[in-house]
Amino acid sequence: MNEPLHVRRRVQEEERLNSARFDVMEKSKALLDCMWHNSREQFDLSARQRHERKMLAQEEEQANKELVLQRRARLKEFLTAEAPPECPSIGHTGRESSGF
Repeated sequence: MNEPLHVRRRVQEEERLNSARFDVMEKSKALLDCMWHNSREQFDLSARQRHERKMLAQEEEQANKELVLQRRARLKEFLTAEAPPECPSIGHTGRESSGF
């Protein structure tokens, strides 16, 4: 296996270039993986924030509905307590007589 010196150098140079090419490809794949994971984290964060905003809006809507029901009940109690004796229908029918 006495190859000429220029052939040995050429083979070594090709091996070095192939090794460098392989390293570049591996680093490129790692960079793409990192970029994908970073974009996924940002997407997950925005999706989580969107979900939290939606849940808060639903909670606020439910609280407003409960508040309206409580106010109607208190107004009905108030009107029943304040109704003169000649108007017994105010306390009994609620919605029709009070306009709620």
